[in-house]
Amino acid sequence: MSLAQSRSTSRATSYLLLLSITLCNLLLSTGCQLFDRFRQTRPAVPVVLDTQPTLEQLIAAIESQTQQVRQIKTDVRVTMDGLPATLRGDLQIERPARLRLQAGVMNMNELGFDLGSNDEYFWIWKKAALPNDPPMLYYARHLDYQTSPMQQMTQLQPQWLLDALGFVEFRPSDRHVGPVPKSNGRVAIQSYIQTPTGMRVRECEVDPKRAIVLRQTFYDGQGRQIAYIDSSHHTFLPDQQASLPQQVDIYVTNPQGGHSKLSVLTGNYVANALYGDPQRLWEMPNPPDVAKVNLGQ
Repeated sequence: MSLAQSRSTSRATSYLLLLSITLCNLLLSTGCQLFDRFRQTRPAVPVVLDTQPTLEQLIAAIESQTQQVRQIKTDVRVTMDGLPATLRGDLQIERPARLRLQAGVMNMNELGFDLGSNDEYFWIWKKAALPNDPPMLYYARHLDYQTSPMQQMTQLQPQWLLDALGFVEFRPSDRHVGPVPKSNGRVAIQSYIQTPTGMRVRECEVDPKRAIVLRQTFYDGQGRQIAYIDSSHHTFLPDQQASLPQQVDIYVTNPQGGHSKLSVLTGNYVANALYGDPQRLWEMPNPPDVAKVNLGQ
């Protein structure tokens, strides 16, 4: 792989955190005002735990909400550090690992990207051609990516976007410690997660009364911060008795110790009502005349 391709690949992996969804950024002044007016019409997130919960009670309350939402569809606005324009599009998710985010400039997907994940693969199809930066399809099998040099170099996980949007899970095979009270009124749950490349630590900062995850911080086996994710402006879905964030900000630690920021701002959620051909929706694209890079290699 050439130096230019290597740099393009590094940029592309940033899209995964959108997420990989593995995606993108957005704190727009006019856009935020519009969505703030929209949020005022949404039901407030209810209190679900009246007393100081135990670790088991808190995990059960968080996962209860996760289990109620199998699918979501929403419109999104996306920006990220280094991205010259705001992207708009649609996000569709089906737990546990299916995701499709298609966005572009002024809703023109051919001037944006297609980011997705199915049961076997994930991909980022960068469609727009820029000077010295042609269209490219980056992809990998989930299993191959976990042990690939790219994953070990970047530490990025496609699952982070699903977690950021409220689908947080606490696997019984991992070790969970907490809740530890924090000065900001939140409590922290630390999860020690064994991966194919070693131990990772995820710290979830949780609203102890509403059982919503507000921040997730990820560390490698040496205790170095890899990334953190802020989830905010939660909206309550009465039919599902679940709360989902309408703003997600993902900060990835760069080699210089700073952070590259990626954000997603959502519109109205439609839950458990995806329609269309599932095979077509979750199928990895195969555009002709577009170079392909296997991140799993």
